[in-house]
Amino acid sequence: QPLLDALGRNSSLIYLDLAQSGLIWGGPTANGSVLIEKLSQGGAALSSLQTLIISQKSEYRIQVAKLRAGGEAALPILKAKSFFSPGGPWREEILLFGDLLRKSADAKGPMNAFETAVRESIIKLLGDARRGRVTKETWETSLMQWIVDGFTRRGYLQSLVSAETLRDVGFGVIELLACDFSLLELRQGGFTSAEMKAAGRKASDLGAVGYTAGQLKKGGYTAAQLKAMDLGHGEGFSTLGEALHSFPGHRFNIDVKTPAAITALVRTVDDAEAHDRVLVTSFDENTRSRALALLPGVASSGTSRHVIEGRLRSWVGLPVQRWKLPQEVVALQIPPTYSGLPLVTPSMISACHRRGLELHVWTINDPHDMTRLFDMGVDGIVTDRADLAVEIRAMRLGKKA
Repeated sequence: QPLLDALGRNSSLIYLDLAQSGLIWGGPTANGSVLIEKLSQGGAALSSLQTLIISQKSEYRIQVAKLRAGGEAALPILKAKSFFSPGGPWREEILLFGDLLRKSADAKGPMNAFETAVRESIIKLLGDARRGRVTKETWETSLMQWIVDGFTRRGYLQSLVSAETLRDVGFGVIELLACDFSLLELRQGGFTSAEMKAAGRKASDLGAVGYTAGQLKKGGYTAAQLKAMDLGHGEGFSTLGEALHSFPGHRFNIDVKTPAAITALVRTVDDAEAHDRVLVTSFDENTRSRALALLPGVASSGTSRHVIEGRLRSWVGLPVQRWKLPQEVVALQIPPTYSGLPLVTPSMISACHRRGLELHVWTINDPHDMTRLFDMGVDGIVTDRADLAVEIRAMRLGKKA
């Protein structure tokens, strides 16, 4: 605060480097916004200032005096260096441009007609960008014009410089990492593991920011690269074969995601002699049936057709003995609802049990939902939080005992 107070009273500084000042220029903890407000008001505060630096990483020199002229006079300053380029303005500077040139001091009140018009234009550009219809050049030209017009609120500027939008208009992984975006931001912005791999990112780095093993595998990372990832306590991903051999007394639910995996699956199950403790299924019926044809005697779950018939029988009370199911089907694996229709109901659970089937529900990560479903009588759940599910299941069995 003393620094901000002193700068607010200064009218003689020409060059100001605040890159290492600790000031924050955006977000809920921003404290540099007070200084920007003083600059944008056009009073005596820093009236002689020519050049301002706010980022040590970009090292971009903001030509404050020329920007404060406003309007079209500021446009050449924005065009001098491409946005998100080496030596050019990055996020903090672009947002500061908007703060300096914004004509309305009331950033939270009702929008005026000009702000509303700009908002609608931005929304249209974001939609077109999502559909691949906006080039990097069009995005930059539009953004610059909206900034100098002075009617764009900070929230919309933030959307325009988000990782998601930048990906949509053609920025790549390497470009954005070089401009101080994090891997987490890029993941949240929709960058795929394949794009990350093409940019030379390690599987372990991607796993640390939330990419799943399935996403990494789909992106082209090998089993060896996944095994090298540290998931904590020195543990990495294991192969199916390793899991089957390491836990000979446990049952495994195997969802075959692609026909290309069938040969390896069959070889692995045969090698582990695990036919009596695996359930093989797939969202694709052709993939499921092909895998089962090569694994005689292996259990499976019902298809969508079997689920629909079971739900109808449970709903209207038709005899479950006439519910036709292949011999290998020992369970139904379903979501709680489908298109608004409840699937997991007491009558559905009862119908499955009377037909000799188990009912498994996916994908349940909330502890309250886990408890409710176990109390309803489901036989298993598919979850990303096995730690919670195991604990809740044990507590429930303990109480039942």
